[in-house]
Amino acid sequence: MVGSVIGESWLLFTCPVWLVTIPLAAMPVLSAWFAGRHGRRIPIPAVVAQCIALTLVATALARPKAPIGKQADLPYLLLSDVSGSVRGQGRGIRKSDFPSGAKVEQFGFADGISHAAQVENLHHHATLIAPALRLIASRGPNALSAAIIETDGRFTETDYSAAAQAVADLGVQVRIVPLNAPPADARIVAFAARRISDTQVEITADVSANSPLKRTLTITRRGQSHPLGVRKLSLTGNSPSTVRVTDAVASDAWGQYSVSLTGDVVITENDSASTLVLPVRQVIAAVGIGKDARSILREIRYPVTFIPHDAMPDDASALARFSAVIVSDATGSSLSSAQRRALARYVRAGGGLTLIGTGPHETPSDREDPLNRVLPLLANPFERRPLRLVVLLDKSGSMTQLTARTGGGSSQIKFDLASEAVIALKDHLTARDTLTVIAFSDRPEVVYDSGNSPGDFTALREAMKKVRPSGSTRVTPAIEAALSKPPPTGRKTMLLIVSDLKTEQFDPSEWADALRRSKAGLAVVAIRENSSASSGDTVAPIKSLAKLLGAPYVERDRLAGLAKVFAKLVRRGRGDVLRRKRTALTIPAALFDTGLTALPDIDAYILSAARKNAEILVRTTGGEPVGGRCRSGLGRCVCLAVPISKNDNEAWARSAEAAKLISASIKWTLRGINDPRFDAAIKRRAGRLEIILTARNKGLPVNKLELLAEIISVGGEETRGANFDQVAPGKYLARTDWPADLPAGVAVRDHKGVTLWRGQASVLYRCEYRSIGADSKSLRRLADLTGGKIVPAEKLRDVLKQSYSRRMTDLWPWLLGVGLALMLGEWCLARITRR
Repeated sequence: MVGSVIGESWLLFTCPVWLVTIPLAAMPVLSAWFAGRHGRRIPIPAVVAQCIALTLVATALARPKAPIGKQADLPYLLLSDVSGSVRGQGRGIRKSDFPSGAKVEQFGFADGISHAAQVENLHHHATLIAPALRLIASRGPNALSAAIIETDGRFTETDYSAAAQAVADLGVQVRIVPLNAPPADARIVAFAARRISDTQVEITADVSANSPLKRTLTITRRGQSHPLGVRKLSLTGNSPSTVRVTDAVASDAWGQYSVSLTGDVVITENDSASTLVLPVRQVIAAVGIGKDARSILREIRYPVTFIPHDAMPDDASALARFSAVIVSDATGSSLSSAQRRALARYVRAGGGLTLIGTGPHETPSDREDPLNRVLPLLANPFERRPLRLVVLLDKSGSMTQLTARTGGGSSQIKFDLASEAVIALKDHLTARDTLTVIAFSDRPEVVYDSGNSPGDFTALREAMKKVRPSGSTRVTPAIEAALSKPPPTGRKTMLLIVSDLKTEQFDPSEWADALRRSKAGLAVVAIRENSSASSGDTVAPIKSLAKLLGAPYVERDRLAGLAKVFAKLVRRGRGDVLRRKRTALTIPAALFDTGLTALPDIDAYILSAARKNAEILVRTTGGEPVGGRCRSGLGRCVCLAVPISKNDNEAWARSAEAAKLISASIKWTLRGINDPRFDAAIKRRAGRLEIILTARNKGLPVNKLELLAEIISVGGEETRGANFDQVAPGKYLARTDWPADLPAGVAVRDHKGVTLWRGQASVLYRCEYRSIGADSKSLRRLADLTGGKIVPAEKLRDVLKQSYSRRMTDLWPWLLGVGLALMLGEWCLARITRR
């Protein structure tokens, strides 16, 4: 049964119901009176002894206890939360809740701990439970009746487990009383500002309440006398209310904003917040765009830096300072391989590229160039115009001669050099090309024929090793053998003749007609001796043949560099990649947000093919893609296969539609302010800023970076710098002192000064006021760590009485023993004195 107190007595009865039997202790008096009337006299001492004995027995049955001994004299330790979050909670624990006569020591805690009479010296904007727990542990074992912690559980420290474990090890009783009667309160849940365009900022405030309330919300901008927005809010207490306003801010200007709630409030600290937006300076790099073509950039609303082709950086980190890059390259060869590689890395790292022209396309292997791999369109004259290439290679005796030494090198046999040049054609043929090699002297010999399949250059090399040059030079039987076999469907026959000028005499016009009938192309590489070069020499028939057909003709007295000559002739044999003719354009779908439905005709375009992941933006009326876009890595690319030069599309570049298309393309590719490989979180901790940066590339952590954080306030009134330390794979941490009530702009830069990430640290309010009322999860954790129990305030009185009674001394055995002794003594006395 629950113990009870009679009045202010220090005596406690566990079973007080037995006290109602005390009046029965008067029964010996009545018995003596009746005995006296019947002539039997009972001595008064015996009657008194009997009454006292019965009274003692009845009292013993009520099981009385008394605070006798050291344990009953132990004090209670009352620790009351006096932080700002419990303001307005009303009644706390009173002294009447403790057992009568118990000693109670009272302390208050917030950011520290103090005697109850000195709590005004505490800082009330934080709740630290560890000092209170350390005070309990400092009392030592068996020094307290119990420790009572009165709190809402809104602790601002991250870890107090060590102090809690020290309390648990002592075995002291801990009773946690939740403070869960908060006043009606509204607070700013979130406040942020972001740029929604170059000159527009959206400010958002989220407001919440714990009960139905009416409040007035005001949003202001620093430096303006009138507010941006004033809203009357009727809060329901169920869900946040969101208020949005917009403001005009130039792209290169700061903006600092504040929000406040007004009304009948108890807790004012959570009724205001401030934030800011950073200036945005996005610069465009225009590479290779001359003064005559710059009108195409007139719609761009960003600063433009013009860079010649040869001055473009060949390092991706140097390009990172540009928000987007536009390159004009009509031939695909204006940039070096290092520049193209840097441009591709810039795109994959999140940059934006608009290319007017295409990537390199001199050889089929250029399709794997780093720049081509990120573009949506690929200049592709190779598979569009597959060849049946027939190489007619002179193997006459004159090809066994040694070449002249050049640059101190050794001499080589002419035929061996020509064979290596033929094998080098591997880099200039595609899977749709076929290859036949015919060696000729007195008669032609088919050394290698791939048929309808791509060339096998390993087999070709082995076949060429078996050829033994000898005999005279007769080229016409070799031409006849080459034309005797019709080309595979869809392929154009091209004859590449490699011979000296000492061929047989033949009629060039007759063979020119034969080549025209076969629709075969021709290219000639003539090898001559220096001694044969004289003005009186007769024109060789093979040279006349090339002239009649308008075919490429190259005379060389040395065979060094022959592979490049072959490659150039093969490219010419396919035809020009640039298609020059007046062509109308069509727009398959919406062209960005331009609203354009038509574009002017173009004078020329580059034959291109779209990659699988590309979206076609513009086509010719014949269906050829000339404009496309795609995402590559973390960046974006737009490619317009419309070369701009003095000879091509000059009028098109001056059109308003072209300028609008280029502007929209750059805007779509524009890189965000932050490098997508980096993400950061900013935390405020007691007058300090913590910037936690995560660096990942393709899902893998980026380590060993040298990074610097620059923190600045609006107007530059406060500035700080802090170096980052790597704390985990791909994770970096920087700390610096910063005023708690001042918004900050944060920029993260690498060792070269390139900005990788930008953000802002808003001022909401201290986390002490983020929520009010009891945090049940936090209180349960405190109880688990200390070995204590959570007790509602209304049940604390009974709980303390129970624990207090367990430390009191039982009196009933003594009372019962005395009572029985009296009864025995009275009985013995009665037997001795009876008459």
